[in-house]
Amino acid sequence: MIVNASGRTDIPAFYAEWLMQRVEAGWFYSRNPRYPSQVLRYELDPRYVDVLMMCSKNWGPMLPYLPRLRQRYRLVVHATITAYGTDLEPMVPPMDEACEYLLELSSLLGSRCVVWRYDPLVLTERYTPREQLATFDHLAARLAGKVSLCIFSFIEMYSKVMRNFPNARAPSALEREQLASGLAQIAGKRGLILQSCGTEQDFSHLGIRASGCASAQRLGEAAGCVLKNNGRKGGERRGCRCMDWRDMGAYDTCPHGCRYCYANNNHSLAKKRWQTHDPSSPMLCDQLRPGDQVRQGRMPSLLLPRQGSLLKL
Repeated sequence: MIVNASGRTDIPAFYAEWLMQRVEAGWFYSRNPRYPSQVLRYELDPRYVDVLMMCSKNWGPMLPYLPRLRQRYRLVVHATITAYGTDLEPMVPPMDEACEYLLELSSLLGSRCVVWRYDPLVLTERYTPREQLATFDHLAARLAGKVSLCIFSFIEMYSKVMRNFPNARAPSALEREQLASGLAQIAGKRGLILQSCGTEQDFSHLGIRASGCASAQRLGEAAGCVLKNNGRKGGERRGCRCMDWRDMGAYDTCPHGCRYCYANNNHSLAKKRWQTHDPSSPMLCDQLRPGDQVRQGRMPSLLLPRQGSLLKL
């Protein structure tokens, strides 16, 4: 199975200790966000985890633990570094600090395992297309040679986003084309492979890979293995081509406070849950409740039969 830590919150930045306690315990609980009384148990034994994915905007707290995780799992890590300041990302490290963390990730794990995310692309009076492209060029120059792939996306105006960030707007189709063209030119100049995320708009004529941050091909390339496709992940954006995964996180638990956040309905609640979470709990920012139905989750192996052991990677 593919385990994601996490698509619902930033575990490396805020819950590194919790994650490592679950790794040592060898299992975790995950509450179904659609059916809250349903709790699934998943094993974290390397025999069941084909790939461990992690994504963060602040890798500093997680860096000391990565050598231990690397010994246990095939790792694929995403580092998000964007153009924004504290007006949009109140608790995200400054751009240069985030770059240093990414460079350390590349040194520890190798550039193949590390993905730079430049997403989502948000347009405001301050963050214009020209500003976005200038920042992307600055970052690409710093990260060239240490990361081979950059994934970008355009903001999705979900109801929670419009409520929390009323002065944001999604780029038009023409603006998307122009931004994608500019990104592609910069990426080509810096020797980066560029891939879109979560969009049905085709940019292949610009040399940009189609969406699929966690497709069988993309994860296999990064983790050094061959995976079979287990179907599209349900509930994601229409342009998403990622495989199904098991998520360790929970919504409304990320205190970064990003104005465009897809995972938080209430930033104050997310901050409170982080401040009061129990690192020894088997479920992130949560405990079993009366009436919960706990069952073992499905953990199908996606490695093709010819794959060898972890020791051969």
